[in-house]
Amino acid sequence: MADPLRKSSSGGTRCAHCGQLVLGTSRTDEPIFCCAGCEAVWHFLRDEQLEDYYRVRDAPSPLRSRGTPDEDLAGLLCALSGQTVVEMPFDVPEIHCAACVWLLEKIALRHRGVESIDVQLDARRVRLRWRPADTDLPALANAFASAGYSLRLPRDDTQSEQEAARDLWLRTGVAGALAGNIMLVTVPLYAGQFSGISDHFAKLFLWVAGALTLPVVFWCAAPFHRRALGALRRGVPHIDLPVSLGILIAFAGSIAALVRGQQHVYFDSIAALVFLLLAGRVILERGHRRARTTSRQVTWQTATEALRVAPESGAIDRVPVSELQAGDLLYADTGQLLVADGKLESEEGRFNMAVLTGESRPAELKRGDQVYAGTTNLGAPIRYRVTATGEQTRINGIAQLAHEAGRGRAPIMALADRIATALVAVTLIAVVGTLLWWWPHSIDHAIAASVAVAVVMCPCALGLATPLALAIGQSLLHRRSLMLKHGAALQRLAAIDTIVFDKTGTLTTGTPQIVHWQGLATIDGLSLKEAVASIEQHSLHPIARAFATIPGGRYIAEDVHEEAGLGIQGRVAGHTLRIGGSRWIGTDIPDAFRAPEAPDITSIWVECDGRVVARIDLRDELRPDAKDAVRRLVARGIEPVIVSGDRQTTVDRVAAAVGIETAFGNVTPEQKLALVKRLGERVGMVGDGANDAAALAGAHTGIAMAGSVDQALEAADGYLLDPGLSVLAEAIETAKATMAAVRRNIALSIVYNIIGLSLAATGSIGPLAAALLMPLSSVTVTTSSLLLFRRRNP
Repeated sequence: MADPLRKSSSGGTRCAHCGQLVLGTSRTDEPIFCCAGCEAVWHFLRDEQLEDYYRVRDAPSPLRSRGTPDEDLAGLLCALSGQTVVEMPFDVPEIHCAACVWLLEKIALRHRGVESIDVQLDARRVRLRWRPADTDLPALANAFASAGYSLRLPRDDTQSEQEAARDLWLRTGVAGALAGNIMLVTVPLYAGQFSGISDHFAKLFLWVAGALTLPVVFWCAAPFHRRALGALRRGVPHIDLPVSLGILIAFAGSIAALVRGQQHVYFDSIAALVFLLLAGRVILERGHRRARTTSRQVTWQTATEALRVAPESGAIDRVPVSELQAGDLLYADTGQLLVADGKLESEEGRFNMAVLTGESRPAELKRGDQVYAGTTNLGAPIRYRVTATGEQTRINGIAQLAHEAGRGRAPIMALADRIATALVAVTLIAVVGTLLWWWPHSIDHAIAASVAVAVVMCPCALGLATPLALAIGQSLLHRRSLMLKHGAALQRLAAIDTIVFDKTGTLTTGTPQIVHWQGLATIDGLSLKEAVASIEQHSLHPIARAFATIPGGRYIAEDVHEEAGLGIQGRVAGHTLRIGGSRWIGTDIPDAFRAPEAPDITSIWVECDGRVVARIDLRDELRPDAKDAVRRLVARGIEPVIVSGDRQTTVDRVAAAVGIETAFGNVTPEQKLALVKRLGERVGMVGDGANDAAALAGAHTGIAMAGSVDQALEAADGYLLDPGLSVLAEAIETAKATMAAVRRNIALSIVYNIIGLSLAATGSIGPLAAALLMPLSSVTVTTSSLLLFRRRNP
């Protein structure tokens, strides 16, 4: 355990757990704590025999947070110690190919207590799910470190990327400079083969070339060796293993030849090879950076600076968003994006919150209401006080849904990973086989051919093929006002052959109007209209919007309960009211309140204290683009279906108006889900209400309308940012084109590896030509993905 009696020169004893100075205390035989939390954690660690925690905390650890003190890690472990299951992301900047993904998964899942790991190649991040009581997190970090990967607490992604890019560029630049000098040194050797050169100078030039090659092999190429060594320690294959072996074999052979006094060395080839391999990694990194940048643009655009109000003078200063803290007072002009979550300080404000809710209509907020980063101020200039910034904002939570595919990884990505992993094994076999085949004929040729095979078989292009295309596809869908939460949704969207539509709020505008009130207006002085309005204001169903214009402020509804898809009830002024359809009210409806035969009318009933007292007739207009959207879907071979809880006659009327042949009415939420399952395995669902949530979640792909309730947004795989349905056909075409690009990229990568292996193994190309081909494959895949941007709107 940590020394509980650490004395400070400031006059006090430091906390036995966190080390914070506790003033007014003196040295005793008992541990001193700064707070009850530290005391509880200290006793927990002792009781659970986890005293090594303090040794790990105080020692340098591979689990670090980009230069922050080790105390940050200690604080993390303290915070997690009492939790049953923890899931959180970590940055691993060394990830660069699909083989890295496979290796990290194998290492993590071998550790006790690790339930799952999702390795995100394009983001260079892993998402771990583990049981703190069973998992030694520092030991897992050490396991990653031994394989050449550092597990880091996430901080500023941009800073990390810049640091990694600078390191890669530095190694590439040094390798290029040394390769150039080595070639200059070896020029006299090549020239001497024709004009002659003394042995003294030949040895001098060879030793100088060998000395210049040392930093190339052992520093510039260190990332390859580090990951190869980690793979050997763990007993799992990695693509850098044959690459590292090829470089070391060629260097060792050259040194052996140099010691024996021979001039058949590969110093210039080794240096040029390492330079080209690193240059290929630079190109690959640019592709990953484009994928990450494109992916970040999917969710929102936000400002990098904020207008902060000085607390004393009231002056408005322009400051970086990264400097904002909770409690800061910010100013937002008309048309500006809000850069943090906060509380509205102005008396009122109007905001476009479509990026969060999908609702296109401005939100009217009052003083004290919550405002969010990423939303736009549409009214007069406002002031708001910061409650959350950066990763703590609500918009960042949506970003995580959109970009972290841990809960919805595209199946085709798993296929690409399996192919890449198989390629690593094939590469190792091919390297050994090539070396053994050529060895009896020519040792020099055997070394050159085996190195060429190791280089040309790198599956980096295959690792880039899927995430880049999916990121671009999601970006294009976002431009077309469809937000998808993960790559799996995009793949499923491309596969659907049937789309099920809800009626109210989906094919119709979702803003029904009251066209007739049949029945009593008052009961015991109680205005029924106002009483119904006071209850309906608690509902999220689209029908409730019809009562928004009826004042209900003088009544307070109590014991309100809503039954999804059926109706709502509550108590007002001592009366129990139930409002809903016939299935909710029952069949005992007086003839005077029977529904009209008009097919474009939706009727609901009001029951007061057990008897029906009124019928309300509503009309909901079709969306202007509904018919055209259905026509375009049918033209693409997708069958549209309506499933609604409304009357069958009303549903049939809407189906006929938009051109849909199959329509189901009087359907409960449970029946909606059953119908979606019954219609096939590739059925999409489009809805907006809480009664659609189960069907949205159970469909092959669920899409929530703009302005949907939270339950629908949460259940769906994506949601529309703008009202209307015209985007659906275009979105499906975009998804199909994206998946075609993914399959094309995988095919190009496999063909490249087959051709490259054939040329390298037969000696048709050498290591340098192989190193040139390797980045060329990545460029080809990147170009293939970028062609998606050239698609015209269908």
